[in-house]
Amino acid sequence: MQHQFVRYAAISGLTWAIDFACFIALYWAIGIPSALLVARIAAGIFAFLAHKLGSFGSRTPVRLHEVAGYVGLVAINYLLSLGLISLMPTQTMLLASAAKLASEVLIFTLNFFVLRRLFRIAAA
Repeated sequence: MQHQFVRYAAISGLTWAIDFACFIALYWAIGIPSALLVARIAAGIFAFLAHKLGSFGSRTPVRLHEVAGYVGLVAINYLLSLGLISLMPTQTMLLASAAKLASEVLIFTLNFFVLRRLFRIAAA
């Protein structure tokens, strides 16, 4: 499990960079909810395949229940992130960035266990 978590952390770091860059690029133009949504979709497409193959070593073809489970998780993550960020001050780019980072740390840990189970069940 330790090696799996290291791979998960590395892929999550790349995913987070995609998500964060999209969020920051779009924050002022389209607002927090829309910027979060676009960022989640962009990063989510990358993360699904990278975690399935790289983090959890699932070599089975992509299955509908994997996609449905992952889309559900992304939706929950979006709502959780939006809720957590809305509780924090976001008047400046620095505060919005700090709020986004704080919410992502919580979500990161939860996702490891959910994805581990999702892709293990799918491979069985």
